[in-house]
Amino acid sequence: MSFEKRKTVTTPGGIIGEKIVIEQVVVNGSPFYAIKRGDSEAKLQSNFEVGGVIYYPLDKCPWKAPGEPLDYGSEEELFKEIRDFVYEHVDIAKDERFYDVLATWIMADWVQELFNNAPYIHFNGPSNSGKSRGLEVLQHLGFRALLSPSVSPASLYRTIEAFKPTFLIDEAELYTAKGLDEAKREVLSVLNAGYRRGQFVIRADKKGETLQLFDVFGFKGLASIQPLPPTLAGRAIRIPMMRATRKVKRWIDEDSAYKIRSKLLMFRFKHVLEKPKEGVNPVDVPDGRIVEVFTPLVLVAPNPKVEAALTSLAKELFEEIVEEELETEQAQVFLAVLDCMKEGKTDLLEVAEITEKYNEGRPKNEQITKNYCGRILSTLGFKKKRTKTGNRRIAVVLDQDLINRLKIRYGIVEQKTLTQPAPQVTLTKENVEKVFEALANASKLRGSATTEEVAMEAKLPVEVVKACLEALQREGRVYQPFPDWWKLG
Repeated sequence: MSFEKRKTVTTPGGIIGEKIVIEQVVVNGSPFYAIKRGDSEAKLQSNFEVGGVIYYPLDKCPWKAPGEPLDYGSEEELFKEIRDFVYEHVDIAKDERFYDVLATWIMADWVQELFNNAPYIHFNGPSNSGKSRGLEVLQHLGFRALLSPSVSPASLYRTIEAFKPTFLIDEAELYTAKGLDEAKREVLSVLNAGYRRGQFVIRADKKGETLQLFDVFGFKGLASIQPLPPTLAGRAIRIPMMRATRKVKRWIDEDSAYKIRSKLLMFRFKHVLEKPKEGVNPVDVPDGRIVEVFTPLVLVAPNPKVEAALTSLAKELFEEIVEEELETEQAQVFLAVLDCMKEGKTDLLEVAEITEKYNEGRPKNEQITKNYCGRILSTLGFKKKRTKTGNRRIAVVLDQDLINRLKIRYGIVEQKTLTQPAPQVTLTKENVEKVFEALANASKLRGSATTEEVAMEAKLPVEVVKACLEALQREGRVYQPFPDWWKLG
């Protein structure tokens, strides 16, 4: 009698076929698989066999594994529990919406198979500002989250290929500063490639005879004192950090983190086999990268209020980028083009004229040459053509479609000559109390709410709500932790 030898695979889990999801868990210190088949209840097993293959969990899990999947109630409750955990452990002084970012990022991380882009989180700030603590929180709540103070290129792409973890890198400036050695440049290339699904790192084997492809896609978290290089910064949501101004937990609450991971595993089992979210654009800003990094977060947001907080933050970040871009040479040259057009030019515009307008009022060391200006105009998309009269000088074609696109890119809008007077608001005691009650309801989920959210809850015009909130603030019943955010006093 003969027995066919069965294949064995050691893995932390994954999706098998169309209806089976397995994930390594730790229960009472021992490794198991939590297994979800279709609509059936999840169950625990020490190994799993299907299609002649026996799967075994890792002997030692290198990340903080979940336990047996736990019911989390509603997704609003899960979101709030994650958000509260982050708030208790990390102080983000600038804007409370970053707590919404981190909570939805963690939720999206557990179902990253649904997305074609993996947003990165970047904790950025001076020493002792909580950057490493931010990564520790992601380590305790993220999907297979690995926190590493240093990493080699080979270990990075081989680990991501083998385990599909959430990679967290502290002191990221070690891999992003100028003058890097070859090994650190390779780590940066892995980080750049891991943002979009379907991009691979190509490496030769030890003999240099066979090329190998490594899939490095996945959510990642970074912390650094210095800004990230532009290629990487565009893939990340930057969270500005400062020294804590309120008391946070000194040690990570391991028990609570374990329970939340177990609930997130149930969240994964419920949603990871859904149809991938392709072609969805819930973030209405004219910047592809911002759309890409915020879309996974908005898609897992538990209610319209959190969606609104995320999209408003995305729009503000876009406005910041536009303000920064307006200081670039490209934007300033385009503004010179617009200034020249005000003089009646509609067809061709000489490069020399644009150069003269750009240099107007600038010190000599900041002025540019006609040739350099021409190169900038080419990078902006303008086509060159010689004038038909005179010395047949080099000019650019004033393509109105291109000009409109550049106006959108740089956030340039026509100034209106007439402004509407501010509406007069008459306060009534009834409206003041209505707004107070609306703030109490709107802030249940996050502990605070924006003026717009209170207006939605109260069903009153924003101007009326703002006046009522200011009146309540004078009475000491509410206060503003941040501009345009309100809390009960």
